[in-house]
Amino acid sequence: MDTYLYPFFVTQKKTKITIVFPDFPDIQATAERLDVVYAAAIEALSKHLYTLWMANEVLPTPSEWESLVVPSGSRPFLASIAQQVVLDTYGSKPVKKMVSIPSWMNVQAEHAGLSLSKVLQQALKERLSK
Repeated sequence: MDTYLYPFFVTQKKTKITIVFPDFPDIQATAERLDVVYAAAIEALSKHLYTLWMANEVLPTPSEWESLVVPSGSRPFLASIAQQVVLDTYGSKPVKKMVSIPSWMNVQAEHAGLSLSKVLQQALKERLSK
């Protein structure tokens, strides 16, 4: 899986801290304290990227760090997002699927103490990683 780096800007005006991603104008993120700004930015970007990945949309190319125009009064930061971590975090909700297998295979799997769900998950992970 891939890791993505996207720049973001942090602006503090009195007690309001705003987080802006130049590559994702739809992301609206804020933080109440400076010590949680990075975590808030990562969470907002992760949720947004998860939505894009689930819709099979193409991610925008990250802005070049050298070409960024930092808004007045803002500080630039770089968010690092690992796709597998985001998928594991936001995509781990179980989904029920009906699976048909031959009865003899079911009997052998039960005798072997195999969890059909776990075996299927492992097989799909192997196939999808190729």
